[in-house]
Amino acid sequence: MIGFLLLAASAATPAAAPGGSDLVKAVQACQSVPEDSARLACYDKAATALVTANNQGDIAIVDKNQVRQARRSLFGFSLPRMPFFSGSKMGSADEEPKRLESTLASFRPIANGFFGFTLTEPQSTWETTEGSSLYEPKIGSKVTIERGSFGSYYAEIGGQQWVHVRRVH
Repeated sequence: MIGFLLLAASAATPAAAPGGSDLVKAVQACQSVPEDSARLACYDKAATALVTANNQGDIAIVDKNQVRQARRSLFGFSLPRMPFFSGSKMGSADEEPKRLESTLASFRPIANGFFGFTLTEPQSTWETTEGSSLYEPKIGSKVTIERGSFGSYYAEIGGQQWVHVRRVH
């Protein structure tokens, strides 16, 4: 099960050694201990250190599903490249969502044909970045947002025309 874990060192701890966390390396090292009782003692010591670091908040242990959920909730924001969000063993940039489908929670005109709207899941706020002739869709309408080129995003709200949008919250 450890193969499916991802360790992210917190800012309060030194950076993990190149190639992975020292805590995981300690667990892996126990695999090569030939004698059963010594191997068990090694695992006990390494597992205790890993669990203690997790309980103290020095590391975070997340699985692939948690990473996917985090990526989905951050869709639309420009983020720095972090190993646990792209390019790691947990997943690659190819796994970053390119499309988000959700439900309209609210819709409001801003001014001059610009609109703001919120989604239900992930809860997020968006605004159009171009004037458009959208009519006010019903709350609960389907919203699709797709990643465009050069960090742009497009939204289709309630089956209407696609418009440029940006995430504001």
